[in-house]
Amino acid sequence: MDPTSILVIEDDEIVARTIERCLRGGEFRVRLANSGVEGLRAARREVPNLVILDVMMPGMDGYAVCREMRSDPVLTEV
Repeated sequence: MDPTSILVIEDDEIVARTIERCLRGGEFRVRLANSGVEGLRAARREVPNLVILDVMMPGMDGYAVCREMRSDPVLTEV
């Protein structure tokens, strides 16, 4: 069975790495994206099982990313 795929979209590298370290201890496959735009690209390339999404990000905030994901038929199951 494949490990659960988790996409962490977080612009603060220290926070992102801390989340990654905690999740990797649980045998999860973790991918990081440092912006909303990068996170959407990563999610569309390989649909994750779970997204951990920061709300306060420059440019495209977490609410905008969430709206985009909900409107994308490929990502509606996330």
